[in-house]
Amino acid sequence: MRILILTAFFPPQNSIASLRPYSWAKYWTLLGHQVTVLTPGKQISSTDLDFENPGYSVIEVDLPSWLRRLKHSYQGEPPQIKDSTRFFSIKNYLKRKAVAFFNTLRHSKGIFNSCRMPDFLDFWKKRAWDELSKEEPWDLVVSTSGPYTVHFLADKLKKKKLARAWIADFRDTWSNSFIYPGIFPFNLLEPYFEKKLMKNADFITTVSSPFASVLEKLHGLNKVHVIENGFDPEDLKTLDKRPIFPQDGKLRIVHTGTIYLGKRDPSPLFAAIEKIASSPSSRPLLNKLEVLFPGPYQANLSSLIEQYKVGDWVKMPGFLSRPEALRMQRDADYLLFLPWNDPNIDGVLTGKIFEYLFSKTPILSIGCEKIEASQKLILEAKAGLSLGNAANIYSFLLNILEDKKEKPLLENDSFLEKYKRNFLAKQLINLVIGEKNTI
Repeated sequence: MRILILTAFFPPQNSIASLRPYSWAKYWTLLGHQVTVLTPGKQISSTDLDFENPGYSVIEVDLPSWLRRLKHSYQGEPPQIKDSTRFFSIKNYLKRKAVAFFNTLRHSKGIFNSCRMPDFLDFWKKRAWDELSKEEPWDLVVSTSGPYTVHFLADKLKKKKLARAWIADFRDTWSNSFIYPGIFPFNLLEPYFEKKLMKNADFITTVSSPFASVLEKLHGLNKVHVIENGFDPEDLKTLDKRPIFPQDGKLRIVHTGTIYLGKRDPSPLFAAIEKIASSPSSRPLLNKLEVLFPGPYQANLSSLIEQYKVGDWVKMPGFLSRPEALRMQRDADYLLFLPWNDPNIDGVLTGKIFEYLFSKTPILSIGCEKIEASQKLILEAKAGLSLGNAANIYSFLLNILEDKKEKPLLENDSFLEKYKRNFLAKQLINLVIGEKNTI
């Protein structure tokens, strides 16, 4: 089959969102299909993903130059000051204020953040279509969001009979996003656009059963299927075998991923550490503890560290390459998992939870009393504990710091088999080959 994957995220871009479409491109190519990926142009970075390409093609369509400059500005790069006059000082101040306000909107409302309308790729869509219109018809088009822009392109291909089958994939929900509320009037229009687009899709896929239930209510029972994120164990084979941490006897707890304000909350852990530090008899135990939060955007993490006075033991190493993050997961004593802390939301099964499971490092889930989908998965895999509140975490930390043991060996390979990327890629394409039987 000739297959087209439409995605905003793809290697070498170092994002967890790049891994899902990459695994499809990789394994469908190895199955003998002719795969092409269309994605926005990528900027070169020292933390780029370096993955093998077994033969798929990539079409990178650059954003307009003015849009690239705007994105450069919103990322908070300090503006260049040409001289020290009052005029330029005021201009610099106003630009910083504008950038700060824009970023606040992005991270609170989801606009221009690959989640809600409007988005940067709205201005990329015409360029992408101009490139697609040069191509021969496709047997299968798979669009994976966010952002939603890729679904508009796939819908147009289907209507113009340039795609025989279309799978619309949702890594997160769109018009009823559980993270971002969007802004008026766009958030009133988005449900209309989503329903209209999805009527033309042959299949709709998402990452968990609770998310599937949400989409079924919007788009019907027969179209929606669950294809989890999963993990590719081959990513572990190429890692540096040397331990990433010094052999200093410290117990290390590592969290890799993004902190969302009020939704993924490490406060119970910090409260437990603060309680240990408050007692002269137990405080020396913390000399054997280090908690690490690598990652780019960490919401209010630094202020929480200051609030609980745990900076001596809790560190923020900054952005890491993916191999470094995987080595940290592999070599940590425990991995910290922060479930989505909202009793009304279930089904947040990110790619990160599968990285954790395949690391074979025990997982500590904290900060959410409800046992939701991600915690169920951890418990079913016999891969860790759900500690919940600060009191449970305090007792746990005291026990392991007083008597640090070798981390247990997790024997759950058979359970994890169904979450390997190659298995999930076959499962996805079989929706078309097995059920449609027209290609």
